[in-house]
Amino acid sequence: MGGTIFAFDHHAAYGRALPHFKRQEAVGIHVDYLDKEDVQALEPGLADSIIAAAYFPASAHVSDPADIT
Repeated sequence: MGGTIFAFDHHAAYGRALPHFKRQEAVGIHVDYLDKEDVQALEPGLADSIIAAAYFPASAHVSDPADIT
């Protein structure tokens, strides 16, 4: 699996992050909004306390960008 998951264990924290994810989506970045069951299906190793997540399937991170330029 690739991509990035932003996982939340509190509804309030997820609610505060949601506008940021919506802005990213508005400029063409694909995001899947996951409920608890979706999160567990995608990443069964995550804690049961995770209640929601935003999954960016095309996202990637590198520790040192110079390694890829």
